[in-house]
Amino acid sequence: MKPFKAILGMDAAQAGIAFHLIDTDNNELAAGSLPASTEGMGKLAATLLAHKLHWTDLLGAIESTGPWHLPWCEKLHQLGVRTYVLNPLIAKRTTTPDNAIRDRKTDPLDAAGLAQTLLREHRRLERFLYRRDCPLFRLRRLQNTRQTVRENLTNLKKSLGTLLAITFPELRSVKLSDARQRALISAAPTPADILALDEASLKAIAGAKTQALCEAAARSFASAELAQASAPALQQLAKTIGEIEDNLAGFDTLIEQHAPEALGAERIGKAQTLPGFGEKTALVILANIPVGLLETPMPQRKLANKIQAQLGCEPRVRTSGQWTGKTKLSKRGNVQGRIALYQAASCAIMHDGPLQAIYRGLRARGKPHKVAIYDIGRRLIRRLAAVLKSNPQTLQTSSCLP
Repeated sequence: MKPFKAILGMDAAQAGIAFHLIDTDNNELAAGSLPASTEGMGKLAATLLAHKLHWTDLLGAIESTGPWHLPWCEKLHQLGVRTYVLNPLIAKRTTTPDNAIRDRKTDPLDAAGLAQTLLREHRRLERFLYRRDCPLFRLRRLQNTRQTVRENLTNLKKSLGTLLAITFPELRSVKLSDARQRALISAAPTPADILALDEASLKAIAGAKTQALCEAAARSFASAELAQASAPALQQLAKTIGEIEDNLAGFDTLIEQHAPEALGAERIGKAQTLPGFGEKTALVILANIPVGLLETPMPQRKLANKIQAQLGCEPRVRTSGQWTGKTKLSKRGNVQGRIALYQAASCAIMHDGPLQAIYRGLRARGKPHKVAIYDIGRRLIRRLAAVLKSNPQTLQTSSCLP
């Protein structure tokens, strides 16, 4: 006898969910859409009551797209529903025939497909069960928000370069540091303002490059009128960039403070013994390895392969008939984790002799730089799996549950 009486498939969006309720014989009991609100939960409870079902009689399946599924997962978890959070790849691979053609993709069809997937495969999907882990959730939100701020900072710096092309295009050739450049823009945003500064003030800003800066300002191609008109925007943009960089430092401090609670100080310490796994990269990689994956007993080699797939670093070959494509990275996993692994591998080949020799050997055989770097990353993942499997206690995760 099955330990459940019905399965609830849900496709979440910002406004609410499309749901599909079936029994254990795959008979449709109810379907529809609900708002993301207490009222929506009340309507769902009334639907269950109409079919003489209790929350604990259900298995739930919801697709993990963006943050919209999280409030539903939390509510269902509190009500005693075993909820499986399936990533889009799982949902797509096990879709129903009605949803096979992508131009017919709709939320109701997705919800039906999720319910039927869970009915067939629930025993094999245990590692996708929703787990409330507040410390890890906090750490991931900090890392995701930091990444968003960092991307915006990059765009602002591009805008700064565009404004400098109008006000003082020769400044780039002077090669001042970012901090000195912002100090210069704050004090003297145009070539005329720079030439008007007294020598002591200019030297305090530019240091040893004072003479080169004055020469560049004297021969500047910029229009004095356009440079002066652009100066207020340039100064405000430089000020904003400085404030955002200070905020990024604050994010780094918070991430460092909360990481031990979320990941375990021992696990972090062991990961950082690996070459290239620094204070930032180690935390990003560890935070983006699914908790369920680490808690599932499996051989070390299999764990390494699954971590590699989770980060989208596993090789993928496409074939069709007699045509065989090139072997490439799948890039289907976690983007932040993959970027951090690339950074770790790039650092490792500079500081680890054996890995550096492997990298040079790959390059000598004609392998492109990225291919060689991700090969080093694959080796680092195997070392990481060995570290994590060396002591079962390091695999325990913290939770806000009692």
